[in-house]
Parts: sequence; C-alpha cells; structure tokens
Amino acid sequence: MSEIIFTKDKRRRLLESRDSHAQPIIDYLNALLLHQNFLELAVPELRKHILIVLQKLCEKSMLYPTCYTLDGIEDISPKGAGGFCDIYQGRYQGQNLCLKVVRLYEKQDQHEMLKAHSREAILWSQLEHPNIAPFYGVFCLKEAHGRICLLSPLMENGNIVEYLKKESQVPRRPFLHDIASGLEYLHKENIVHGDLKGINVLVDQFSNARLTDFGLSKITTDGTLGFTNTTKLASGRTAGWASPELLEDDARPTRESDIWAFGCVCYEVSLCHFSDPQNDSTHQLSFPCLGSDRTIPISGMFGLSNCCEIDEGIFACSIG
Repeated sequence: MSEIIFTKDKRRRLLESRDSHAQPIIDYLNALLLHQNFLELAVPELRKHILIVLQKLCEKSMLYPTCYTLDGIEDISPKGAGGFCDIYQGRYQGQNLCLKVVRLYEKQDQHEMLKAHSREAILWSQLEHPNIAPFYGVFCLKEAHGRICLLSPLMENGNIVEYLKKESQVPRRPFLHDIASGLEYLHKENIVHGDLKGINVLVDQFSNARLTDFGLSKITTDGTLGFTNTTKLASGRTAGWASPELLEDDARPTRESDIWAFGCVCYEVSLCHFSDPQNDSTHQLSFPCLGSDRTIPISGMFGLSNCCEIDEGIFACSIG
C-alpha cells in the first residue's frame, strides 16, 4: 500500500478509479484507517497520506465508504441554515440527529460545493475526541432533491453563541478550555480547522463545547502528494475571524490562523461580543487589532481581565 500511495504514477491510476471500481478501493482505504492494528503500527505519515488519497478519491468519484451510509431516518423536518448549508433534524433508532446538506446556488458552484462536502465527510469521520462533534454517517435526503447530507447528533443547546445568549451567567473558562482542547487535538492530527468561530462550536447536553463544521478544514502536508486546498475566503471562510494573511488571494489556512481565530472566539465567549457571520463583510473582530488605536474600552475591562486569568494551558496548542 505504501508503494502505491507514495509512487506518483500508481497513485494517479488509483485516483482515476470510478463507480464500481472505486467503491471497493474506498472501502478498503477507510477500513485501513479504522483498523486498530493499523493505527498502532502504521507510520503516522503513511496514515496521513492514505487519508488524503481517500479524500481525493471520494471527491473525484462522488462516492463514500459504504459503512457510513445510513437508511431509515425518520421524522425529518427543516431546522435552520448555516452559511452554505441547510440543516434538518430527524430521528434514527430513537436518537435525534442533525442533517447537514449543501445548499446549491448556481450550477457552476455545485461541483465544487459537493466536492467540499465529500472532503468534510471523510475528514470528519476520522476524528474522535470529547471536544469534537461526532460524525454518524451520510444519508440521501429526498427532501433536498436527493442530495447527500452529513449526520451527527442533534445538540439541543445549539451553538455556543445561542447558548450564551440564553445562559449568560454560566462560567466561560470551561468552554474556552474545551475549545482549545479540541483545536489542540486537530493540530496534533495535522489538521487545520480553517473556519473556527462561535457558531461552529456546539454545546452538548453535558455543557461541553464541541468543534464542528470541517468544510474548510485541511490536512497539512510537506507537499509529498502535491496536495492543495483550493478553497478561498470568498468560498465560505468568515472574514471576521480570519487572520490578516488570509486576506491574500492565494492564502490558505494554517495552524497559526487557527490560533488567531481561537483568540477571536475567546473574545466572543468572554465578553459576549457576538458578530453576525451572515453580515460579515469586513474584519469585524480582527481589524481593530490592526489599527493605531489599541486602547481597551472601559466597558470591556472587567471581562478582559477575567479572560486574562485563563490557565496558560489553554493556549498550549499555539506552541510548536
């Protein structure tokens, strides 16, 4: 397998597989990544590149690992909308589920959006951490013209912005620790989130914060596979949480830009300063840091001083 993955011509032929030829390859690569012995024995670099190849093959063939396909979702109804997705809720074997489906605007955007949806499904399926929202599988949603949706448990508390607007007196430090813990896990797995902001942090029934929305996430590499992520700011990343370097036309998210976004989320959560991503045409959170006036407003002093008392360990994920 390593010979195929790291040999350009063999890898190219593998990625040209389609339909009935591609499905068993996809299932095999996915099974490798989930197999405990492989996880324990494989060189981390090999595992990372198998995941990249699996992502590429799935997005090119528009297929998913068979084991992630679920049927029998009941009581499906619209729940809301995200930046580029419509959200439904449903039930499966007695559990409430969240169904995320790509909203398609123009024909020329459809292919790229569906490819991004495929990348997100494969990447998300490999993540397992107490501060990452679980991935349950994929489902063909008839109510959305047969489009594939991504399944996860429905978090009744909603995202952290919604939750803190209702529960304004709850302690904030545990949430910041949870968010940092989830981000640290991603970075250790060589994954950049790419779109960290308050509405992409869910609050579960035990009041734990869980990161979600990996549509702009990417696997960091040394270029061995020539892997690139062509998603740009205009394709969905929210300007108000993006670091200054991401304003460049050819910019790509990095660990460092994730840490910038984490700082913006700390500001959101600690001071209850929530911006509307749907109306985010400027750097609402980051531009003030770039100007000449860096005076801290008196109204924010108390909240900021509390924020500065956060354990240093929360920011450990920004080191190294």
